Amino acid sequence: TLHLVLGNLAGEETVSHDSLCWATKTHWPADSPLGTKRFKAQKCISVVRNPIDVIASLCYLKNTLSMSLVTTEKPNEVDPMWWDGFVTKTAEAMSHSTLEMNRQVVPSIPTYYVRYEDLILEPLPALCELFCFLLEVPSIVGTVIEKRIQDYCVQGNQSATVYKLKRADNSNLSRNVDMYTPKQLEMLKMTMREYLYYFKYTDHPGG
Repeated sequence: TLHLVLGNLAGEETVSHDSLCWATKTHWPADSPLGTKRFKAQKCISVVRNPIDVIASLCYLKNTLSMSLVTTEKPNEVDPMWWDGFVTKTAEAMSHSTLEMNRQVVPSIPTYYVRYEDLILEPLPALCELFCFLLEVPSIVGTVIEKRIQDYCVQGNQSATVYKLKRADNSNLSRNVDMYTPKQLEMLKMTMREYLYYFKYTDHPGG
């Protein structure tokens, strides 16, 4: 759709019932802006991300319609009231999404969670484990798949980039923490408590 093309997301939510499409990317359970066909899946890979990082990234996407750009001024400084509401609503939506994933998807089809940060900082073990899940094998050591993953990791993710990412230090995944007030950070801790524990973004007090 034009909406997805403008956002550098051409191909997202593309589905086929004639075995022409092996994988599709969605933001389920969030609604598609212009609707999408229902489809059946055999497996699900869910990529999760640190709220501090992803809420700011989503804010820039909504304001620029681009995965590559940021606004000239930080939204939290230009309109603190709007930013506060956006942070709260997005945190609630992320928590709801995880609950719905575990309630509807996980019991229905094999589901694999992977953290965005692991794909960026430690892609080799993350991708090897992911392909073990996809291929339903305990190990891919010595296989062509392992060699392809190793080659990709040596070349870096720029070798297969579909769209340009924002200019930023990818090793600093908390670079947007200054956009949040102490009150907003406390809200994230409370609203997304289970999310943060479940995906090990913070240690559970019970160990």
